[in-house]
Amino acid sequence: MPTVKALDLEERLDEAAAAAVCVLVGDDESARSRCLGLIERAAAPTELPGSTVRRFEDDPEPGDVFDELRTVPFMGLEGRRVVVVEQGDAFLVSNWRHLADYVRRPSRTSTLLLCLSGLDAKGPPGARAQDQKEQGESARLWRRFVKDLNAAGLVVDCRAPDWRDAKRWVRARAEQIGNKLTPRAVDSLVEAVGPDLTALQNELEKLSAYVGDETTITERDVSDIVSEARARSVFDLGDAVARGELPVALPLCRNLLLRGESREGVISSLAYQTRRLWQMKRLHAAGASEKDIARQIGAPAFAVRRALKALPSVSEQRLARQVAVLAEADAQSKTTSLRSQEEAVWLESLLARLCGG
Repeated sequence: MPTVKALDLEERLDEAAAAAVCVLVGDDESARSRCLGLIERAAAPTELPGSTVRRFEDDPEPGDVFDELRTVPFMGLEGRRVVVVEQGDAFLVSNWRHLADYVRRPSRTSTLLLCLSGLDAKGPPGARAQDQKEQGESARLWRRFVKDLNAAGLVVDCRAPDWRDAKRWVRARAEQIGNKLTPRAVDSLVEAVGPDLTALQNELEKLSAYVGDETTITERDVSDIVSEARARSVFDLGDAVARGELPVALPLCRNLLLRGESREGVISSLAYQTRRLWQMKRLHAAGASEKDIARQIGAPAFAVRRALKALPSVSEQRLARQVAVLAEADAQSKTTSLRSQEEAVWLESLLARLCGG
């Protein structure tokens, strides 16, 4: 199956929008959320009256998913139906044979977006103990399923980008909106924000508006708009949440909102930091060196050293729970519209959940 990195998806968006199945593989919520939004808007644009998007957030019944995929646009109206299965791992374990049947004869008017942590081409997931004959039959059907997926679909790699890829994406994205960043400006922007595509997109838009008719964005512009104070506030907020220090986290969050940070931006930054801290703790507990951790997660060694020194007592279990809460909050933020004052209250409630327990 053709594979594209999340940060390169826009170059192949027409292909993704027309595919019968798009498999989004990886655990970076920010990258996955961004890719889902891009494909949904491209495949089911709101200006086409037959366009619909249906999201299944929990463990859906297979009949509901496949009925939705087989439903044609009402009265033949122009448009495409997009069906999103967010908890794709559990769905695939229980229903891969049904999915294999669908992929062999997919709907021409629907796109299935299946979110997975990984996809093993060697054999079906969650296979129970079987005799040799059953194992052989399952392996044969799985290979056929993967072959059909190759013909009908596209894989989007939604793992977190490393810093080098993030800098490449910043340069390309700046050109798309009519700007050019100097090399030092690119370095400063990614160092201040981190390789978080959603946050980088937000900051690029601010920088483009700031320079106006000037096409070149300099390191000074980045310093003026994406200040070190903002970066420190974001990292300090992430550290406070990880430690469960609600009295510290609340004013930091309010300060970010006063500076114009959006609810989605706060969630994205927190999710990125929390997920990285969780990865660092797991690798460190397994005996990996700071250098090895930095290489595996694509972060500078100094950032790993700083995080491990700042959060020695934070457990992996706490960080895992926070990652799950933030994933739920990210999905909720995309389906609810709030006024600015309501956003502040909503975020304070989220911080209380994150810092509790």
